[in-house]
Amino acid sequence: MKSEKKSKQTTAINLDALADKSIKLLDDHITETYAGLLAKQNKIDKAIEAYHKLSLKFPEKSSYFAKIINDLKNK
Repeated sequence: MKSEKKSKQTTAINLDALADKSIKLLDDHITETYAGLLAKQNKIDKAIEAYHKLSLKFPEKSSYFAKIINDLKNK
């Protein structure tokens, strides 16, 4: 019984680590399409965060992303 409980805890820890790694990879590969999908799904906070990261990644489009962020905040 203890072995099974420890195995479940280890699996949960491994899944948490995998999820954290997945999120980090996603942060590195955020696209404008992904940010738009978040906005359409009404995940406004996540969409704003994605557009903010895009504005840092593409400073030449920062004013464009700033307008989108402003529009999302006023929704």
